Amino acid sequence: MIQRRDFLKTAAAASAAALISRHAAFAAPSGSADINVLHFTSSSIDALLSPTAPEFLSLNIDGLAKSRRGGNIIDTRHGDDGGYKIAVAGESNQRIEHRVNGAADDSPASWVIEFAPNRITLTSNWSGEFEPAPFVFHFGLDQVHSTVLGLFDEDGLLRCPALLHFPGQGSMRLTSNAPEVGLTYTSSLPNQSAVLMLPGASFAHQRLIYTLDVAAIHPDLPGIADDPRFDAFRRNWLNTLQLSPSLQALANNTASDTCAFCYYEYADIAALTPPLADGLTALDLVRQTLDRMLAGGYAYGMPATPDHPATASDTFPSMIIAAANVSSAAKDNAWLVANYAGIREWAESMLATDTSGDGLTKYAASGNSGSWGPIGPPKIRPSNWWDTIGFGYEDAYANALAYRAYGNMAAMAKRLGKTADAGRYQAAAEKIRAI
Repeated sequence: MIQRRDFLKTAAAASAAALISRHAAFAAPSGSADINVLHFTSSSIDALLSPTAPEFLSLNIDGLAKSRRGGNIIDTRHGDDGGYKIAVAGESNQRIEHRVNGAADDSPASWVIEFAPNRITLTSNWSGEFEPAPFVFHFGLDQVHSTVLGLFDEDGLLRCPALLHFPGQGSMRLTSNAPEVGLTYTSSLPNQSAVLMLPGASFAHQRLIYTLDVAAIHPDLPGIADDPRFDAFRRNWLNTLQLSPSLQALANNTASDTCAFCYYEYADIAALTPPLADGLTALDLVRQTLDRMLAGGYAYGMPATPDHPATASDTFPSMIIAAANVSSAAKDNAWLVANYAGIREWAESMLATDTSGDGLTKYAASGNSGSWGPIGPPKIRPSNWWDTIGFGYEDAYANALAYRAYGNMAAMAKRLGKTADAGRYQAAAEKIRAI
């Protein structure tokens, strides 16, 4: 009988052979005719390198180092640009060198890929003769809803450190010896794909080192470390935190819309999350998302589209709760001071909907049967993110969030010494509670 481990090893080798066979230019390195020189496996990592380009053909991880194999995160539909040859350094396949075709075998390798049980190191070397191409990750989002969590600079480039997260598998912390060098991160909804490009070495940065460390990031709850019943919790805690590179905001997923009425959920999870990397927290991602909104950005659930001529009733409460999480975690009040006026506008917009004076926020449509017009897309959607159900007018779900949001607003106003505002919003919260 074939043991499960042997079966998985055989299946992995067959899969590797199938992927390699697509690359007609592949020739095994001198002294080896085995495609396994490109295939590395440990309890944390299963990776297959391209023989003709600086990228992976297959990659999956286990953040808990238990050899649990998830789906391939790499989009196998794309074709690489080729133009590279490989060499194996040392006596094992834990160090692979990529050089441009035509480069001398003793010239600096454009890319050196080194494997350790829970780490991949990617090193790019500058050559005046051959400029290294970027190392590219092609994510197949229809296979695994991968995302890259990080902060963008003013040029729209992603900064290091960042975190690659793969639902069902775990995460990889990405660090660089030159964090000032930005990364290109894009996604496509129609293709259900995303691309992360790590720049190669340049004249200004003649040796770039990127390190990917496998991790499982989750709250450190007593008693779960050695209990396999919590393995899914530990691998998947970050799943809902998906960053859209086109919007530079947290979204439904890497290639989807950002929905402001979900921001409080992201923030509540982020507030309990350990640091993603040195100098990067999950609440930094929430803050980045809110900064976009405070600067006039658009999110689903806001007005100004045919589907949403009125703001969903849970949108402003969700944004205020998220802002309270961000400001509470800050070491000082600088962010809150800079943005209080914009956050206050959200609260005032909520209060302005209470046209009857009973204390409840209200929506433009009743939510009653027939509210949404003839069969087909409604001209106005229900009042909260459960938009397949006819919530409307004095929406109980939205008002539960409003109660929390007014209390958070009062606390933020108190932190800044704005006693009149603190009293105003606390009174609004108590009025909802009294109903």
